[in-house]
Amino acid sequence: MFRCTRCGSVAHVRTSYPATIQPTNTVIRYYQCTNINCSHTFVTGEEFIRSVATPRTINPVTLPGQGTQLDFIDDTIPDDENEGDNGGNFLA
Repeated sequence: MFRCTRCGSVAHVRTSYPATIQPTNTVIRYYQCTNINCSHTFVTGEEFIRSVATPRTINPVTLPGQGTQLDFIDDTIPDDENEGDNGGNFLA
């Protein structure tokens, strides 16, 4: 988030791209003011300066939700042998 340099309202990013100038860790962002009476559009340059804390080692993890929704649904529907006393009527 960035504040409008004219009226002080919140401005939202409309587009951004990596800068072609050095250093390569700079991003150019186009902002537009959310104040309808202002609608100021302006450009900023955002640059990475330094890390505050870095992990010693990065351990890869498997994130949940790698399957599809259909895989989840298939896992939640009981088999015929596990229907119980209601005879397959899930609303009973």
